[in-house]
Amino acid sequence: MPHSLRPVLFLPILVLLLTAEARGQQPLDVGIHVTPQVRYITSSPYEGDRIAASPTVGLNGLAIGYGVGGYLEYAFVPGWSARLGLDFSYKRNHYHTERYFPETGETRSGNNLIEFVSMEVPLSVLHHFGYRRHDNRYLVGVSTTLNRWMGNPYYRSSFFNRAAGVQAFSMANHTLTVFGGYEHPISDWFVLSFEPYVAYVPSSFELETNSRSRILFESGLSVRMRLDN
Repeated sequence: MPHSLRPVLFLPILVLLLTAEARGQQPLDVGIHVTPQVRYITSSPYEGDRIAASPTVGLNGLAIGYGVGGYLEYAFVPGWSARLGLDFSYKRNHYHTERYFPETGETRSGNNLIEFVSMEVPLSVLHHFGYRRHDNRYLVGVSTTLNRWMGNPYYRSSFFNRAAGVQAFSMANHTLTVFGGYEHPISDWFVLSFEPYVAYVPSSFELETNSRSRILFESGLSVRMRLDN
């Protein structure tokens, strides 16, 4: 099965679960979220010697973005739930670069910008702790996410010109996330939650001749609104 088709196959599952919700399946709740994100870009030299007429290296930088999406949450036993979602995430990756000209001894500064949108299908298992005053409660969880590009990434580089057949970007097809949170009911029907998270999201940008820029971890805060049956 082509990897690019797998996220599409989750759509019928979501439709079926939504239908079950409409028929009154009480353990199943529907929610939406918005999630600001930040990732740190680190650059390190290539292993071994690389020869370039004008060597270029990357410096450290930040990647910011946000995700939006919907999800279904199913309480399969008291205190334990599973989530299945469909998200769309925008990533903006920016970092500075330098290019050295041996013939003049000059070093010039530049920058790289890589932007893309991905479709993500997270599957999570979470534990809710006991209710506290005013029906507030804490939670922890872990999730794995299937990621796919939506269209080709856009990039702008001060020094890099892509050669034919060169893949300048890579993104992890699967990522792992741990998260915690705090839920607060805002009415008889809706629950608001704030869930900070850390995710392992190995990605790399190979736009320099003498260094490789990488992202290993992403952090963010998911603000969620859930219909509580």
